[in-house]
Amino acid sequence: MSLNTSSSFQWDDYLERTNGYEAPPINNFTTGVLLEAVDQRSAVHDDPPPQTSRRHGATQQVRRFRAAQFALATVVEIWGARIRVRLVGTDDRNDCWFLVDSDQIRPYPSGDPLQPPFGYMYSHSVWSRTLRKAIDTHIAADPTWFIPSPANPSENFFREGQKLEAVDRHNAQLICPATIGSVSGEYVQISFDGWSGAFDYWTRYDSRDLLPVGWCKAAGHPLQSPGHVALKIADKSMTDSPSHLAHINLKLDRPERPSSLVCPSHYPSKKKM
Repeated sequence: MSLNTSSSFQWDDYLERTNGYEAPPINNFTTGVLLEAVDQRSAVHDDPPPQTSRRHGATQQVRRFRAAQFALATVVEIWGARIRVRLVGTDDRNDCWFLVDSDQIRPYPSGDPLQPPFGYMYSHSVWSRTLRKAIDTHIAADPTWFIPSPANPSENFFREGQKLEAVDRHNAQLICPATIGSVSGEYVQISFDGWSGAFDYWTRYDSRDLLPVGWCKAAGHPLQSPGHVALKIADKSMTDSPSHLAHINLKLDRPERPSSLVCPSHYPSKKKM
């Protein structure tokens, strides 16, 4: 029987009719455009539910956002489905990274008052001139480039020992292979494979910094290699294999870093932190 291609399923038509989009979402942003964004430096550190880390013998900390107002920003870099934004009035030391479907970015102008970035040290008159210069010299991002944020997972499905890809909060442009080190209620401990526990962090299970295995490849985003310890273990495992067929290519693009089960794709982040 021949295949009838005239009635085959078409994703583009289906997504249009259901107001959906593929995952990872398409990034239509260009550098230099204006948008409004939450200043991620306004995050505060809170303790998670009482739990002592078995690795460090001390209570870990998680990051939550204060109710922050939006500030004016420009897109300065694009990686896969993420954008790097620079708040007007700051320099590159304070850049923030967002997924294109984050609810912490929105089109400019929104109609709401724009506030100076967190810690802005100059006077109100200087801020007004800075704001006006940015508006006069940049164009606003197209509102259609902003994608609605997906819904939250219904509960915390993570289990200790599962693998995922996670943002390195010490160097937020990096996404690295990681393992769920521990689970406590709505919180999970992220442990980066092959790196010291100094890089570990606690976060809510619905954090947008947590991504399923394979996300970087699908999104066209660089994925960092595991640390040296993990690489040595993997190399030894391949050497000990009689068939030598289990070859894993771990040589990936790797910017300098200053700092087992696989999670099903519906576990990690579907909402903001």
